[in-house]
Amino acid sequence: SNILYNLCNKKRRLDSKSFYWEVPKIVLKGNISIQKGFIQGFSDSEGCVGKCRIKLYNTNIDGLNQIREILKNYFKIKTNLYIPKIIKKGCPCINITSKTNLELFYNQIGFNLSRKQNKLRLLLSSYKNKRHTLVIYKQALELNKNGLNYYEIARIINVSPATIWGW
Repeated sequence: SNILYNLCNKKRRLDSKSFYWEVPKIVLKGNISIQKGFIQGFSDSEGCVGKCRIKLYNTNIDGLNQIREILKNYFKIKTNLYIPKIIKKGCPCINITSKTNLELFYNQIGFNLSRKQNKLRLLLSSYKNKRHTLVIYKQALELNKNGLNYYEIARIINVSPATIWGW
């Protein structure tokens, strides 16, 4: 992370006590493996895996936006940027949510730190496979013809009532 620190060319902002940095041009113009390495290093030092997301924290919103652009343009990972209304109540962060985006991060970038990579693997394994077979679908239709409501059908075939309603 010292290399990452120096590579970002940190400069002291005159108007605040925080540091300003930019993603280096060599990374922005570099190939996918250079960008992957940069994102890995940043994620290892500034990121965490939560209950349902990856968070990448930093007080520099411009730098976070540059990282979001790399994730979107080169890795097709959709992100959200959280900016607290009162900085003392939290730190700006990039949120990577949804199984699809987490899988893209896991497969294309990942963490160098094994504890974070293992935590991400566990998070992904906790997602249930929501694809339902044609057999279950036909069973739900038959139960509906027999007069059962969505909630009763959902309980019998062990799926969400919203799934039944969507069919």
